[in-house]
Amino acid sequence: MYSLESVKRFLEKNRGNKKVVLIGGSFDILHVYHLKILTEAKKLGDILIVGINSDKHIRKKKVKGRPIVPEKCRAEMVNALKPVDLVFITDISLYYPENISAIKPDVFVFGKDKKRIAARHNRVEWLKKEFPNMKVAFKGPLKFKISTSKIVQKCSEKLKGG
Repeated sequence: MYSLESVKRFLEKNRGNKKVVLIGGSFDILHVYHLKILTEAKKLGDILIVGINSDKHIRKKKVKGRPIVPEKCRAEMVNALKPVDLVFITDISLYYPENISAIKPDVFVFGKDKKRIAARHNRVEWLKKEFPNMKVAFKGPLKFKISTSKIVQKCSEKLKGG
């Protein structure tokens, strides 16, 4: 249901001359920043495909106890959002050649994240070299007041009586 193969089949039937936009993330505890960045990404093309980091992938990259919401639930929630056309779950980073070569997006979108902006700029250079016909865009505010980590922290404080 949420596989890279299902995305490839969808694109074979629906792509035509439409511009495909690819964005990814964990989307653990969906919040307004997620909706805003997906809405902005959708404006860059006709078909918005979202790669959801698998539970396995998140456990390797994030703090202990994450993800909070299982991958299939996160995929279903993101897939239900108005700007999103299709979702798939990936065990590898979205910008890996396997994902990009399979989808062949016209635009690859990174979310602006103050903590990761330098590393993402390095990836942009590599992406431009590997996929010269693909545009790369950054969307979202550099500093935002809401994040899954902040929500988790606030809930934890409330449970502790803070």
